[in-house]
Amino acid sequence: MVVEAMRGELQNILDGLNEGIVTCRPDGELVYWNPTALKMHGFSALAEVVGALVRFHDLYELSIPGGAVVPPDAWPMARILRGESIHGLELRVRRVDQDWTRVFHYSGGLTSERGTPALGVLAIVDVTERWDREEALRRSNEALLARNAELEGFVETRTAELHAASKELDSFAYAVSHDLRAPLRALSGFSQALLEDLDDLPPDARENLDEIASAARRMGDLIDGILTLSRCTRGGELRHSEVDLSALALGIRQDLEGDDPDRVVAWDIEPGVRTVGDPSMLAVVLRNLLDNAWKYTSKTADARIRLYRLGADDTPGTERGFCVADNGVGFDMDHSARLFQPFQRLHRQDEFPGIGVGLATVQRILHRHGGSIRADAAPGRGATFTVVLPAPALREP
Repeated sequence: MVVEAMRGELQNILDGLNEGIVTCRPDGELVYWNPTALKMHGFSALAEVVGALVRFHDLYELSIPGGAVVPPDAWPMARILRGESIHGLELRVRRVDQDWTRVFHYSGGLTSERGTPALGVLAIVDVTERWDREEALRRSNEALLARNAELEGFVETRTAELHAASKELDSFAYAVSHDLRAPLRALSGFSQALLEDLDDLPPDARENLDEIASAARRMGDLIDGILTLSRCTRGGELRHSEVDLSALALGIRQDLEGDDPDRVVAWDIEPGVRTVGDPSMLAVVLRNLLDNAWKYTSKTADARIRLYRLGADDTPGTERGFCVADNGVGFDMDHSARLFQPFQRLHRQDEFPGIGVGLATVQRILHRHGGSIRADAAPGRGATFTVVLPAPALREP
């Protein structure tokens, strides 16, 4: 009675397992399938599966996932009956007559009774969902690698195209700076020669020759502007170091006042305004901004030009900025979209001479630094240009 009770209890345990359990005698006769094993293999009753193991050879196809078909004599139960122990073997199982495929995880071995093989026991776990997830992840990774390779090829192609375009731009800049200047010098020189050699020229002829010379000078200025834009856009690798903008501004002020000593301008240059970037390029930025402030206050009584820092936080890792402000002629913010476009001007040439590349140059330099510039102005109330540069990298102590 005790033995029967223990067998019944063991039967209940096996029937309640989430793993499939199959047992087979050493002669290849299948003895027991628990309900989980029956369901996993597409059966509903034990009577459907008892019998010789060989009867299942035509019913199933086992294979290594993503690999070759496994012959019946290498199936997990066949290996167990030969005395092997199976641990963690995973195979793809296809039910031929029902056309489904799953992946099973096998473990098991051969039990013995008094030294004689008794039963082959095979534990089976359905790991199809895990394999499907892993397969989906593998396909996703393959697609990602393929996309990365495609992008790398695209980047290489674009880089080669940019290098070619840069070389073409170098050739163009050379042509502009050398080939186009020769005819301009000829125009200007011959016009001046005519003015000097012909004393009896009519007034309208002299005026026309003056216009030719003036146009040649303006064309020369435009060529200089094109070259400046080209250099600031294409330049080599940026050098990053701390730049003392206050000291630069004092030097620029001295140059401007030296060129026009009769002008009286009130300067307010805040000490210690510093930022981080390419020193030579940031010097171009500050010179253009102060040149503009000087030019557009030329008709203003009590002209004032100011340089000051944006905020007061010098902590490493925070953005650094500065402002250049004046109380000059200003401009209408409705037209501010044209402000940073090359050769676009908001004032007439006869009011304030220029070619319209200064602010375009400034913006391109700042973009190369990862920075930005914005303007705030009103007609007759001056203008303020605010420059923001990215945070300098934190330095190791």
